[in-house]
Amino acid sequence: MPTTNTNNQTYQGEAGTIVRVALHEAETIRKGLVSFAPNVRYKFNIPSLSDSGEFSNASCGWNPEGTITLDGNSVTVKRIMAQREVCKETFISAHNEFDDILEAIMEERMEKAAEKFDKDIWVGTSATAGEFGGLVPLLDADANVVKPTALGAAITKTNVVAELEKVVAAIPSTVRKKKDLKIVVSSNVALAYEQLLISQGITQLADGDEKSMKFGRYMIEEVPHLADNTVIAYQAANVWAVSDAQNPENEVSAVDTDATLLDGNVRTKIVFGGGTGYGHSEEVVYYVAA
Repeated sequence: MPTTNTNNQTYQGEAGTIVRVALHEAETIRKGLVSFAPNVRYKFNIPSLSDSGEFSNASCGWNPEGTITLDGNSVTVKRIMAQREVCKETFISAHNEFDDILEAIMEERMEKAAEKFDKDIWVGTSATAGEFGGLVPLLDADANVVKPTALGAAITKTNVVAELEKVVAAIPSTVRKKKDLKIVVSSNVALAYEQLLISQGITQLADGDEKSMKFGRYMIEEVPHLADNTVIAYQAANVWAVSDAQNPENEVSAVDTDATLLDGNVRTKIVFGGGTGYGHSEEVVYYVAA
C-alpha cells in the first residue's frame, strides 16, 4: 500500500529545518549504556570468560589448576527495513526546490531509524515483523538473571529510595564496584527520584539540561523505552548491542521514479540489522516493581 503523504505546514528556510514531531538518536549507544559491536555481518560471539582457578603457593614444576571457560552466548543480527513513497505534488506548493524537502525527508527517516534502533535494543521482539530482539524479552525469559521480589505497587516519590536500595543490594559484589556498572530506570522511576530530590531542596535538575542522577556512588540513567516501574543493573562490558552498520548491503537511499516511470513519486528505503545479548546472566539485576 503506498505511503500516505500529508502536507499541513508551510516550509520556509534551509533544508533539514522542518520541525519534527520528535528528535531522537540512538542514546543507548551514544551514552555507552551497553557495549556496541557496529560491524557484525551475521552472528556475534559475546566475549565472556570464566576462570574457576585459585592461586597456590609458588613452587617448582608445572601444576595447573582450575578451569577457564569461554561462554558460548551469541547474538544473531536480524535485518529490518522501512520503505516510503512520496508524491512530489504534495510538496510543490510549499517548496521551490524539491531537493530541499527530499533532503529533509531523508534526515527525518534517518532519525526515525536511530530511534527505532534505540527502542529495539531494549524492548524489540525478534518474532515480530520489523523488530530485532531486545534485552527486556531476554531478561524476562532468563531464570538465571537476578530478579528481586516485586513490590507489587508502582514506584513513587515515597518509595523510590527503598526500591533502588533493593536493586543495589541485589547486585553481585563482583560487579558492584566495576567502573562500567550501569543502573537504568524507566521514565516514571526517574521522575519519582527527581521529584524526591527537588522536594529535599536538591534542584540541580531543574534547568532542563540532560543530566544523569546520582544514587549514592551510582549514576542512574533514564531509558524511556522501558515499561514503568523497571530498574536494570549490569556491567556494560557484559551487555551488548550489535549492528551491521558497515554492511555493504545496507541501504539509505532515495530514488526519483518520476524520471523513469513518470509517476510523480520519490521512493525512500532504509535497511539495517541489529541484535542484543549478554554474557553472564547471574550478573544482571532485572527488577519490575509492579
